[in-house]
Amino acid sequence: MSVLTALPSVIAGLALLNHRYYRFLYSRRGAWFAARAFVMRVLQDLGNGLSFAAGTALFFSAHHLGRHLPGALSPESWTARPSRSPVSEHA
Repeated sequence: MSVLTALPSVIAGLALLNHRYYRFLYSRRGAWFAARAFVMRVLQDLGNGLSFAAGTALFFSAHHLGRHLPGALSPESWTARPSRSPVSEHA
């Protein structure tokens, strides 16, 4: 199945998942506003998916292939250790 044939199903699924939200927008501001909000939501979902894919690829390349980008975060686990130095109070 190509992307173009699956696209209407994906868009319909996104609309059905948030139908109460879009119905609310339609009742408050009309169809044109609800349609623009839907487009913006689809663009947001695409951006989130792209950033998730890029982050996952960077994680696996650093963790499993040993490839690290300069300035990238460490793939090792972070530990939350409180600071041992006293906090100075400035008046």
